[in-house]
Amino acid sequence: FSPCADYYVCHSWEDSAEAKAVALAQWAEMRERELGRPPLLWMDAFCADPGLDPHKLLQHMPVYLTKCSKLLLLCGPTVVDRLWCVMELFCWHAMGGRPEDVEVLPVAAPGDVAALERIVASFDAFHVMYCKATLSEDQMRMEHAVELATISRFNARVRSYYPLVQDAVRSLRALSGAPSPAPQKRGAVALARRRANGGR
Repeated sequence: FSPCADYYVCHSWEDSAEAKAVALAQWAEMRERELGRPPLLWMDAFCADPGLDPHKLLQHMPVYLTKCSKLLLLCGPTVVDRLWCVMELFCWHAMGGRPEDVEVLPVAAPGDVAALERIVASFDAFHVMYCKATLSEDQMRMEHAVELATISRFNARVRSYYPLVQDAVRSLRALSGAPSPAPQKRGAVALARRRANGGR
């Protein structure tokens, strides 16, 4: 397929709609200056066929991804808690999507350093067993797909976005003048998160 849109937008419905709108508007304004035209996005809230059942939308996901040149990850604190979102990230990678064609846009309220740290930690500590879907039928279908891919491979694919997320958060903090946290070894953030969750 030839691409029909510049970016496929991956986002969590549970993240702040206002924060996503502000971040996306600022990003789009910058991209318009670079491209000389507004960027063309595919976003489920506006582009998915409302007449399709959720399981049909899930089946169409690879086609939607294929029709987009790049992936824009609206990266809020809950994005890797949602099974649908991580399935999008896995499919992009599995279908040959390149890291250089992924753009990460951190989503947090201005000055909310803790939210930015949670975003980074969520990718470092990612495990698909903690992800949930809104509908139980979708949950069962996607869990079956994960099992076919193997859980370890699925986890590794989603965690492979960690460097991109970390770099995007660092860049945002630098632009806002917020101090960056001291460098940590991979896994240190994950360990802290597991301890905060009662050792999970």
